[in-house]
Amino acid sequence: MGKSISFIGTYKKLIRNKAYVSLALSSTLIACGFFSFVTCAPFIVSATLGESLTQYGFWFLFVAFGFMAGSFISAQLSAKLSHSSTVIIGHSLSLLGGLMMLVSLAIFEISYENVFITMALFTFGRGLSQPHLQSLSIASVEVNRASASGLLGFIQLLLGALLAQLVGTLVEYIGPIMLPIFLVSYGVSALALYFNYHQKNLSRVQVT
Repeated sequence: MGKSISFIGTYKKLIRNKAYVSLALSSTLIACGFFSFVTCAPFIVSATLGESLTQYGFWFLFVAFGFMAGSFISAQLSAKLSHSSTVIIGHSLSLLGGLMMLVSLAIFEISYENVFITMALFTFGRGLSQPHLQSLSIASVEVNRASASGLLGFIQLLLGALLAQLVGTLVEYIGPIMLPIFLVSYGVSALALYFNYHQKNLSRVQVT
């Protein structure tokens, strides 16, 4: 019983930590963009571009390589740029990818290029920002950092699954344009949450 109370108390403290919650949600929303895309992309492709599994697999490589390239460059930039700068750049690129997809789907016909290349930019930004956000979020708690790391993963999977279902439903009933609308909203919200942390807590939490 005592262990259960201690377990619950640990997560209550984490949830009450505004810096941790802001950073965790900022990271999670960008991750939700990827989960939403993975849910919606097969439906969009099959409904508008045919059902070629070979083509889908080929174009999805761009999305995967985008994330891999972002993660690689993030590591290279860690010695030159602060966590804050890298997160802002990464989130801004993710937002730009969402905006480019929104504009291209609104103006042009759907193609593999305007769906997958723009999403590759979104995931490139995620690759840049995610490692630094994870470091900042865990560093924002003084104790129980292992629990903070586990809770971050839980939040990402839970919200990712819920929002992916919502976006998938809206794409099915309204149209593919709902995907970039959500991608843009994820990017804007992630930046807002990060700036909220930055303004209120950067002076108290320094991670080098």
